[in-house]
Amino acid sequence: RKGLLQKLFATAVLLSLAVNAVATAVFAWASSLNYPGGHAMDMLHSMNTAEHGSIPVAFVHIDNLAATTGVSRFGEINPWWTYSKEEGLTIEELQTKPFTHLISEHEAVPTYNRVASVSGFTHVSINRWPSASHPLPFSLNTAPQIYIHTRSASSDSKP
Repeated sequence: RKGLLQKLFATAVLLSLAVNAVATAVFAWASSLNYPGGHAMDMLHSMNTAEHGSIPVAFVHIDNLAATTGVSRFGEINPWWTYSKEEGLTIEELQTKPFTHLISEHEAVPTYNRVASVSGFTHVSINRWPSASHPLPFSLNTAPQIYIHTRSASSDSKP
Protein backbone atom coordinates (compact mmCIF):
# COMPACT_ATOMS: atom_id res chain seq x y z
CA ARG A 1 0.00 0.00 0.00
CA LYS A 2 2.77 2.44 0.88
CA GLY A 3 4.60 1.53 -2.34
CA LEU A 4 1.47 2.34 -4.41
CA LEU A 5 1.13 5.79 -2.80
CA GLN A 6 4.80 6.52 -3.46
CA LYS A 7 4.39 5.53 -7.12
CA LEU A 8 1.28 7.69 -7.48
CA PHE A 9 3.04 10.63 -5.84
CA ALA A 10 6.13 10.20 -8.05
CA THR A 11 3.93 9.97 -11.15
CA ALA A 12 2.04 13.13 -10.13
CA VAL A 13 5.31 15.01 -9.58
CA LEU A 14 6.69 13.91 -12.96
CA LEU A 15 3.42 14.74 -14.69
CA SER A 16 3.34 18.22 -13.13
CA LEU A 17 6.95 18.82 -14.24
CA ALA A 18 6.07 17.78 -17.79
CA VAL A 19 2.98 20.04 -17.86
CA ASN A 20 5.06 22.90 -16.46
CA ALA A 21 7.74 22.41 -19.14
CA VAL A 22 5.12 22.43 -21.93
CA ALA A 23 3.38 25.51 -20.49
CA THR A 24 6.72 27.32 -20.17
CA ALA A 25 7.55 26.54 -23.82
CA VAL A 26 4.15 27.80 -25.00
CA PHE A 27 4.37 31.00 -22.95
CA ALA A 28 7.93 31.63 -24.20
CA TRP A 29 6.71 31.13 -27.77
CA ALA A 30 3.84 33.60 -27.24
CA SER A 31 6.19 36.06 -25.56
CA SER A 32 8.57 35.99 -28.52
CA LEU A 33 5.69 37.24 -30.69
CA ASN A 34 5.19 40.30 -28.45
CA TYR A 35 8.13 42.25 -29.90
CA PRO A 36 7.22 43.32 -33.45
CA GLY A 37 9.04 46.64 -33.02
CA GLY A 38 12.35 44.88 -32.41
CA HIS A 39 11.75 42.55 -35.35
CA ALA A 40 10.95 45.57 -37.55
CA MET A 41 14.19 47.28 -36.53
CA ASP A 42 16.18 44.14 -37.42
CA MET A 43 14.27 43.85 -40.69
CA LEU A 44 14.96 47.49 -41.61
CA HIS A 45 18.69 47.02 -41.04
CA SER A 46 18.84 43.79 -43.04
CA MET A 47 16.69 45.19 -45.89
CA ASN A 48 18.94 48.18 -46.38
CA THR A 49 22.13 46.14 -46.21
CA ALA A 50 20.83 43.69 -48.81
CA GLU A 51 19.20 46.38 -50.98
CA HIS A 52 22.14 48.79 -51.25
CA GLY A 53 25.21 46.59 -50.81
CA SER A 54 26.45 48.96 -48.14
CA ILE A 55 24.52 50.66 -45.39
CA PRO A 56 23.44 54.17 -46.48
CA VAL A 57 22.99 57.18 -44.26
CA ALA A 58 19.44 57.27 -42.89
CA PHE A 59 17.23 59.23 -40.51
CA VAL A 60 14.86 56.72 -38.90
CA HIS A 61 11.76 57.67 -36.90
CA ILE A 62 10.59 55.10 -34.36
CA ASP A 63 7.06 55.70 -33.09
CA ASN A 64 5.71 54.92 -29.65
CA LEU A 65 4.26 51.47 -30.39
CA ALA A 66 7.50 50.31 -32.02
CA ALA A 67 9.53 51.68 -29.09
CA THR A 68 7.39 49.82 -26.56
CA THR A 69 7.46 46.55 -28.49
CA GLY A 70 11.15 45.87 -28.78
CA VAL A 71 13.04 48.80 -30.30
CA SER A 72 15.79 49.86 -27.92
CA ARG A 73 19.15 51.62 -28.04
CA PHE A 74 20.75 48.17 -28.39
CA GLY A 75 19.09 47.88 -31.81
CA GLU A 76 20.60 51.15 -33.04
CA ILE A 77 23.54 49.35 -34.60
CA ASN A 78 24.38 51.60 -37.54
CA PRO A 79 26.71 54.50 -36.64
CA TRP A 80 25.80 56.37 -39.87
CA TRP A 81 22.08 56.39 -39.07
CA THR A 82 20.25 58.85 -36.87
CA TYR A 83 17.41 57.39 -34.81
CA SER A 84 14.53 59.51 -33.51
CA LYS A 85 11.98 58.51 -30.91
CA GLU A 86 10.26 61.88 -30.88
CA GLU A 87 6.82 61.30 -29.39
CA GLY A 88 3.41 62.63 -30.31
CA LEU A 89 4.03 63.29 -34.00
CA THR A 90 0.92 63.32 -36.18
CA ILE A 91 0.90 61.83 -39.67
CA GLU A 92 1.01 65.38 -41.04
CA GLU A 93 4.10 66.17 -38.95
CA LEU A 94 5.82 62.98 -40.14
CA GLN A 95 5.47 64.27 -43.70
CA THR A 96 7.27 67.53 -42.89
CA LYS A 97 10.15 66.04 -40.89
CA PRO A 98 13.30 64.91 -42.74
CA PHE A 99 12.91 61.20 -41.92
CA THR A 100 14.10 58.76 -44.58
CA HIS A 101 12.51 55.74 -42.88
CA LEU A 102 9.64 55.15 -40.45
CA ILE A 103 9.00 52.25 -38.11
CA SER A 104 5.39 52.98 -37.34
CA GLU A 105 2.01 51.67 -36.27
CA HIS A 106 0.48 53.56 -39.22
CA GLU A 107 -0.31 51.33 -42.16
CA ALA A 108 -0.09 54.25 -44.60
CA VAL A 109 1.71 57.58 -44.38
CA PRO A 110 1.51 60.07 -47.27
CA THR A 111 4.91 60.78 -48.92
CA TYR A 112 6.16 57.36 -47.75
CA ASN A 113 6.00 53.90 -49.28
CA ARG A 114 5.21 50.95 -47.03
CA VAL A 115 7.87 48.32 -47.71
CA ALA A 116 7.12 45.73 -45.02
CA SER A 117 4.88 44.84 -42.13
CA VAL A 118 5.67 42.90 -38.98
CA SER A 119 3.06 40.86 -37.16
CA GLY A 120 2.70 40.60 -33.42
CA PHE A 121 0.77 38.38 -31.01
CA THR A 122 -2.97 39.09 -30.75
CA HIS A 123 -4.64 36.13 -29.05
CA VAL A 124 -4.83 32.39 -28.46
CA SER A 125 -7.55 30.38 -30.14
CA ILE A 126 -8.66 26.84 -29.38
CA ASN A 127 -8.29 24.29 -32.16
CA ARG A 128 -11.05 21.78 -31.40
CA TRP A 129 -10.10 19.43 -34.20
CA PRO A 130 -6.31 19.03 -34.39
CA SER A 131 -5.08 17.81 -37.77
CA ALA A 132 -1.78 17.03 -39.47
CA SER A 133 -1.41 20.67 -40.52
CA HIS A 134 -2.42 22.00 -37.06
CA PRO A 135 -1.54 19.28 -34.53
CA LEU A 136 -1.74 21.45 -31.41
CA PRO A 137 -5.05 22.00 -29.60
CA PHE A 138 -4.51 25.79 -29.78
CA SER A 139 -3.11 28.45 -32.10
CA LEU A 140 -1.14 31.58 -31.32
CA ASN A 141 -2.59 34.23 -33.63
CA THR A 142 -0.79 37.25 -34.98
CA ALA A 143 -1.71 40.29 -37.07
CA PRO A 144 0.28 43.12 -38.68
CA GLN A 145 1.10 45.71 -36.01
CA ILE A 146 4.23 47.57 -37.14
CA TYR A 147 4.97 48.91 -40.62
CA ILE A 148 8.26 49.92 -42.22
CA HIS A 149 8.13 52.88 -44.60
CA THR A 150 10.68 54.59 -46.82
CA ARG A 151 10.31 58.12 -48.11
CA SER A 152 8.91 58.30 -51.64
CA ALA A 153 11.34 59.39 -54.31
CA SER A 154 8.68 61.81 -55.58
CA SER A 155 8.22 63.41 -52.17
CA ASP A 156 8.49 67.20 -52.08
CA SER A 157 9.98 67.07 -48.57
CA LYS A 158 13.40 65.53 -49.03
CA PRO A 159 15.82 65.09 -46.14
